[in-house]
Amino acid sequence: MFLLLLFYAICNVNLAKAENNVLRIAAYQGSFDLNCNTSQILDIHEKRIIEASLNKSGLIIFPEMSTIGVGQCMMSPNCYQICQLSTGSYFKYFQNLAIKYSIAIAYGYIEQAFDGKNNNLYNSIQLINYLGQSILNYRKVHLSGGDDCFTSGENFFVASLTTVSQVTVKIGIMTCFDGMMPESARILSLLGAQLVIHPSAYGADIRNIMGSTISRATAIQNGIYLAFVNWSINMGGPPYNIINGGSAIYDPHGNILAQAPASSNSTELLFARLDLELIDHCTDPLSRRVPRYYTELLQPVSC
Repeated sequence: MFLLLLFYAICNVNLAKAENNVLRIAAYQGSFDLNCNTSQILDIHEKRIIEASLNKSGLIIFPEMSTIGVGQCMMSPNCYQICQLSTGSYFKYFQNLAIKYSIAIAYGYIEQAFDGKNNNLYNSIQLINYLGQSILNYRKVHLSGGDDCFTSGENFFVASLTTVSQVTVKIGIMTCFDGMMPESARILSLLGAQLVIHPSAYGADIRNIMGSTISRATAIQNGIYLAFVNWSINMGGPPYNIINGGSAIYDPHGNILAQAPASSNSTELLFARLDLELIDHCTDPLSRRVPRYYTELLQPVSC
């Protein structure tokens, strides 16, 4: 009987140790309000945050510009009317929710920042921990044709996020078109990222390869977990006005941990368990890089 009790005790200790390295995350694919109705948009966020918290997720990820919508809401000059400081009312709103529901939150917004000379706007993702502290405010580096009113961010960053269950993960962010540049995820992995989140608003013309192909290859090549989190909405018009979801979460081996339908009317909250012990940048492909041959990567394209 004693040996049996000892066996169960050892199993429970090992299980507890294993859970200390498991990060539970949630990712929301869906649409918000195209008429820029702030109260409705924030209400959608809170409902998903509550659902994720009840599921014991330590982190919930929302798509690019989730607080303001896509389409006409983000087009100049509208973006100048709905921008906020990184410490503005959106931050205070999510800060309160993070504390209330004991969950980390990554949300998208248009950031206004004065650099001493110019009043710049950035396509930003802010990450708040469960204590309500901002641990990372990433400004999109690679701008696409739909980012006309934005200034490019200046760097990539990795931050340590500790969840309410005391699981710590090194996390990096890239936004939408950043994902088309392999250097984005590579620099984040070289900075030590274990999880790269990729909030997006990819149109139907690119979604098929981004969600199902590029994201998977990126996870494998960099030895990271990758969460591609896309909108799902049909705004009418050309293909890039139809955002067909296809959100997915991949492990470092390219296995699909969670995946949402590739549809313009799909509302899904994905859940995944990330075993951080699978990450080892000393033994994954990064350890076999030969940087002395990569000097051309620093040169601009000659057109």
